[in-house]
Amino acid sequence: MAANPPMSSPNPALAAYYDRLARYTRLARRFGWGGGDDVAAVRRALIGPDGRASPRTAELLVAEAAGAMHAPRILDAGCGLGGLGLALLQRFGGALTGIALSPVQIARARAEAAARGLAAQARFEVASYDAPPGGPYDLIVAVESLAHSPDLGASLGALAGTLAPGGKIVAIDDVRVCAPDDPDAAIFVAGWQTPGFVDEAAWRAGFAAADLRLERADDLSARLVHRDPRTRARLERWNARARRFLPPLRALMRSHEGGLALERLHARGGARYMLFAASL
Repeated sequence: MAANPPMSSPNPALAAYYDRLARYTRLARRFGWGGGDDVAAVRRALIGPDGRASPRTAELLVAEAAGAMHAPRILDAGCGLGGLGLALLQRFGGALTGIALSPVQIARARAEAAARGLAAQARFEVASYDAPPGGPYDLIVAVESLAHSPDLGASLGALAGTLAPGGKIVAIDDVRVCAPDDPDAAIFVAGWQTPGFVDEAAWRAGFAAADLRLERADDLSARLVHRDPRTRARLERWNARARRFLPPLRALMRSHEGGLALERLHARGGARYMLFAASL
């Protein structure tokens, strides 16, 4: 595949957010904040068919939604550390392009591809899903990434424009159920920089506007693992103290605070974790 281009980000603020996420994932896991760094992923763990929680469950669900594919051209839109796209590449064969805004994440994704012996089939580059590499692609996946889009319909349209005839988009993300002005929703949006925290109707409208046929809209919320309220309250107190007394950690703690707000939303039914699959 073509040589990797120089690293630069079209959205420095969001890139910095993901740079922090990449650097502190291992530390966060030590304190019980979550993360899936053991499989080159920062997505959340989901309960799998064996009853155990694992960040790899998302790989299984995405592959199932993609259906039977032979050597597809894959775009991982918001690839993070590369784990999902590389797992799909190992399952289906073909070629993988992974894009993300974070140079730190892209560097680690490239290293992971080399460690798995997949560097010749996988290309990772700093790019936005609003201006994705041209394709065409048979499968586009976007897990916990499109929530960062300021215009979900426009992002879906840009991605759909790179699909091959009959190609498919599979996305997993948090979907708003609560009112737009819910206090926890505001904390989540600020902490995770998710201007596109929208409801299911907006997702459906976005697929329709992009001339994509929605095949699945599965609620995965029951697969999420919830911390008990006392543990969450302890983390909330720790977060507040860290933001007050440790200024260098404030940006990281705001991200953590957003995650805690999202947990509260899920616990009280104010958000759903959903999988969408749509084809051209």
